[in-house]
Amino acid sequence: MILKVAKRAKRVLFLVALAVFVFLTYFSIRNARAANAASLATRSGYEEAVRLEPRNARNWYLLGHFYQYDFDQPDSDAALQAFLKSRSLDPLSAETLLDLATNYDEAGKTAEARAAYLEAKRVYPLSAEVLWRYGNFLLRQNEIDPAFSEIHRAVELDPKRAAEAFSRCRRVAADSDQILDKAIPPILDSYQDILLDLTNEGQLDLALKVWSRADALPGTVRPQGAAVLASALVQNNRAEDAELFWQQATRKFPNPIPPDIPGSVLWDGSTTRRCKAFKSLWTSRKSIPATNRSA
Repeated sequence: MILKVAKRAKRVLFLVALAVFVFLTYFSIRNARAANAASLATRSGYEEAVRLEPRNARNWYLLGHFYQYDFDQPDSDAALQAFLKSRSLDPLSAETLLDLATNYDEAGKTAEARAAYLEAKRVYPLSAEVLWRYGNFLLRQNEIDPAFSEIHRAVELDPKRAAEAFSRCRRVAADSDQILDKAIPPILDSYQDILLDLTNEGQLDLALKVWSRADALPGTVRPQGAAVLASALVQNNRAEDAELFWQQATRKFPNPIPPDIPGSVLWDGSTTRRCKAFKSLWTSRKSIPATNRSA
């Protein structure tokens, strides 16, 4: 009797183990097929992925993202449904919340877009991407002060956004002091990126205005960036401005400029105030015309 019970128990255990094995194998194969379909990065691939794994929030997000940004066949309504499904499965996904907000915003559903941005902020309060995109949303709503506040925090977390932040804020606010006060944190690296951007745009007066603030900030100046602005000033016959800027900037270089060659001078005293000799880094810049360089 005991032997029969033992055999029956073994048979039951074997059947249970076999069922578990079949179950895990099935789902492993299905997961692998869904992952492979999603990896194709095509509409049909993402649709197949959500069919195979309907509880996978990431696949729903990827499908919605594809619908939203497909150049050939964008489908914002289908994208919205996919984003909503993704959010229901994973309400803590910043990617989903941000793309959902963008979808609402582009559809003119401002209240829903704002709610989605605020939810993303609640979930990820220290995300530079979340703060940046919410700040730009507020700019589009002409809510200038709140927008500047969000952008300020985004640039604090990601200083490389400073030049783009300054440029975008200038589209809605003409007062550069207001932008620097409220949207740009007092970080020297951020100011240097703004200076380079303004120099490339030919906005030399504004660049010098920004520099007047940057000069008061702690930190070191990148010599290559300083040379770009100095060169642009010289090329625009603003040698006095170039001289003053260069003298101020070199005091913030991480390493001192090598001494002048005996007998050379940085600036001559002629009325044109052309450069007679540049210090080591400045003389190496090929962008300075030959007419501005002499031995």
